[in-house]
Amino acid sequence: KYVSKQNALLVEGRSAISRLSLYSIQRRSARKVIHTLKKFKIGVFDIEASDLRGNKGVIICSDVKLIGGGHITRVNQNLGKDGLNDKDLCIQIKKDLEDCWLIIGFYTLNYDMKFLNTRLLYWGQSPVRKTLHIDLYRLVRRHFSATRRNLATVGEILGIKQKKTYFEIQIWLEAAINGNREAIKKIVEHNKIDTELTEKVFMKLKELV
Repeated sequence: KYVSKQNALLVEGRSAISRLSLYSIQRRSARKVIHTLKKFKIGVFDIEASDLRGNKGVIICSDVKLIGGGHITRVNQNLGKDGLNDKDLCIQIKKDLEDCWLIIGFYTLNYDMKFLNTRLLYWGQSPVRKTLHIDLYRLVRRHFSATRRNLATVGEILGIKQKKTYFEIQIWLEAAINGNREAIKKIVEHNKIDTELTEKVFMKLKELV
C-alpha cells in the first residue's frame, strides 16, 4: 500500500511539474500549479562549508528554499567556540531534506550531498534517506554549450537578474574559525541568494526534466 501511494504521488507530482510548462504564460493557472506543488514540499537545497572536503571542513550554514514558499535556513551555532562541531546542524539539515518529497539543487549530488553525508557518518549518524533529487548541473551538462557551466553563468544565459555575492576565502575562514558575526551574515545571505537563483533556473529549465 505504501509503495502504491508513493507511486501515485510520483505520478501526480510529475504531472504538476509538466503543467508548469503549459501554464507558464497564464499567471493564474501557474499559481494553481505552484499551489499543487507546495503540498509535495519541494526544496531547493544548498550548503556553505569551510572546505571542499567533508573530512577537512564543517558546514557553516544551509538553506532549503521551498518552491513557491519561504526559506528554511540553518546556521552552525558553534562557530567561534566549538567550531569543529557541526553535529546538531547536520542532523537538522538531514531532517529538512527528508521532509521534502523532491530536492532540487545545482551540483548538489557532486558536492552538497556528499559533504553532508560525510559529516553525518563522521558523527555516527545515518546518511540522508534516498529521495527524488534533480541536480540541475547534470541537466546543464547535457543540454548547454557554454564556456562555463556554473550557476551564475547559467543564470546569465537564461536572462535571470542576480545579485553578485563573491567573497574572498578570508570571509569563510573568519566565519568558521573566529565565528565573526558579520562574515556569517554575508555567507548566509549568499546561501539564500544561491537557492533563489537555483529555483529560478529550475523554473526556466523544468521542461527539460
